Amino acid sequence: MNPEQVPIPLEKTIKIINGVVEVSIAEVTMTDKEKKVYQKFMAKCVASSSKDKKDAMLACAVNFKEMKEKLMAEDEEEDEEEEDDIEEIKKEADKEEKEEEDEEEGKTLEEKIKLEEEDLKDDKEYLQELKKKLNKSESATKKQNKMEYREKVKTPANSVNIITIEQINKWERAEKNETRLDELKETKTVWKNTIDL
Repeated sequence: MNPEQVPIPLEKTIKIINGVVEVSIAEVTMTDKEKKVYQKFMAKCVASSSKDKKDAMLACAVNFKEMKEKLMAEDEEEDEEEEDDIEEIKKEADKEEKEEEDEEEGKTLEEKIKLEEEDLKDDKEYLQELKKKLNKSESATKKQNKMEYREKVKTPANSVNIITIEQINKWERAEKNETRLDELKETKTVWKNTIDL
């Protein structure tokens, strides 16, 4: 279960004012930090429980109330560790930037230009290698999937023509005068052309 999917628990309040009963349901008031800790705890607890989701949510909510102070303290420690890690990363990045600046300060403009040209040359070579690999993989994929393309010779069977009434009449006359052998040859070529498509 994802922590963002864990709903914040609801709280029911009942007020009786001048004989009128008011019932309101709202989320339990929690700080953002408490919500974050609650959602993380509930997600872990429900995921590790062998009960169905509804029963697990109830049992875990009771456990959270009992362990709330301990969980909040643990979360504060984790936050402090994260802040320390972030500060260390920033210090390392600043140190690297200073080293690069120090290296560049001692160089003339011509040396800087040469370094930039070398970087560009390396980038171009890398791009050419990538293009070669891409072309090889594309051709291998085409061969593997048997997607080799060849130009077909145009025949009446695979080309598109507009048929006129005169042509239809001509074919009908030819059909009437056709022998059984001619009919078999025509059928054979039609089937052959159909398979070639």
